[in-house]
Amino acid sequence: MYAHALRGHVTSGAYDPAWQADVQDDVIYAFHMPMFFFLAGLFAAKSLAKGTGPFLRDKGVTLLWPYVLWSVVSIFLGVLGSGAVNGPITYASIAEIWRTPVYQYWFLYVLLICQLILLAVRADWRLVAVLTLASAVIGITMTLGMLSFAFNFFVYFGAGVLAARWLLKWTAGRPLLVAILVGSIVLFAASYAAETVIPGRVLALTRAFSGSIGVMALAMLVAPYARWLAVLGAASMSIYVLHTIFSAGVRIAWRMSGIDNNLLALVLGTLVGIAVPLAIWGAARRYHLLPWLGLGSQPQVHA
Repeated sequence: MYAHALRGHVTSGAYDPAWQADVQDDVIYAFHMPMFFFLAGLFAAKSLAKGTGPFLRDKGVTLLWPYVLWSVVSIFLGVLGSGAVNGPITYASIAEIWRTPVYQYWFLYVLLICQLILLAVRADWRLVAVLTLASAVIGITMTLGMLSFAFNFFVYFGAGVLAARWLLKWTAGRPLLVAILVGSIVLFAASYAAETVIPGRVLALTRAFSGSIGVMALAMLVAPYARWLAVLGAASMSIYVLHTIFSAGVRIAWRMSGIDNNLLALVLGTLVGIAVPLAIWGAARRYHLLPWLGLGSQPQVHA
């Protein structure tokens, strides 16, 4: 959420070097998308175990429908606000979303491909291992459009599928989690010091996995003291599909106001981009509208 808000400010020209926006962007994007694919992979095989029909229906509700609905909505909003938004878009983009995702919705598109690949190999861990290794080695060299993009990210999704065999049953005490967190931070930082001697692909994988592992260890450490994280997790689809709409609205309104404090606008945009989608999720959940609005399935947690 913060990273998208930051990119929006930089692209719009509201950039203050004191923010070190380029450094922040590089660090956040080094691992946060790989982590999402890894987490999706952790639960993918369990979903497939329910059967092909339920699996496809679930992915239709949680991936395909949100992708189509919110891509179209965002394109309409982008056209209506073409004079104010970054990267103007046209209605013609609607006819192309089957092959060219718009905005952040590429994640749903690519994740759906990864899920269908898993279905094709029937979640056989040996085939998944081969595909994961292949994507780690040659994923970035393919030239097959979005399929290449999906294959490039399958290394993280496949790693999640493979790790689920033991990770979902694993428990760890605080000392071990702290050690994992510290080790991940050290490895992540060391990858930047080794940029001149280690191949770029190896560095990218190192940062992606160390950053992801570190964040997951941190989440496990703070979970007992931050129950609200479960609510944010349940509302993650709502926050994901809606956050840029509201954070961009804040950025545009702030720019029109003429107030010269872009850092405050960034913070406000981040908070609004979380709070409003969370409120919408709560209302939709209460009235059982989440699947219809492309905001995911009805969660089991109580908020």
